[in-house]
Amino acid sequence: MKDWLDWSESHPQTVLWAYKKLTQSPTTPIPSRCFLLRGKANQGCWELEAGSGDRVYYKPFEAEKKVVVFYAGAHPKSPPVPPKGL
Repeated sequence: MKDWLDWSESHPQTVLWAYKKLTQSPTTPIPSRCFLLRGKANQGCWELEAGSGDRVYYKPFEAEKKVVVFYAGAHPKSPPVPPKGL
């Protein structure tokens, strides 16, 4: 994912922290930093505030021990909608 690669070059420590969070405890909320998104379009998706204005939007698949990141970068004005089929 180009956004993730660009982000990792400009903010390596932030990306490392986000990676650890996503691989170790993706569905553990952190007040005001990591939470389940609301709304039908984002059902099962999470938002992670990973630094000053940076966000990661993802959907965890616990049974498969997999996380699909569908956005990583600057905080968008509204949450991105995950791709169809996710």
